[in-house]
Amino acid sequence: MKTEAIIKTRKILLLAIAASLAFAGATRAQEIARPKILGIAHAALLCSDIAASERFYKEILGCAEIWRGSRDGKELNYINLRLYE
Repeated sequence: MKTEAIIKTRKILLLAIAASLAFAGATRAQEIARPKILGIAHAALLCSDIAASERFYKEILGCAEIWRGSRDGKELNYINLRLYE
């Protein structure tokens, strides 16, 4: 039952993200003629709590970690996650 709730939550979040991206693009589409968007290859998101963000993206959205990095070699600054295989 818990797994079904997580899957439903993931779907709702992904639909909300997709709808907001579509709406943002639709308002500007009349201003500028652009090629049709077929997908999203990469997105970078800034966060204030990397541990909480990591839990959210891995446990709620089901992302898989690809690699992680640091600007100075000491402190974790970014995590590369993949949404789907």
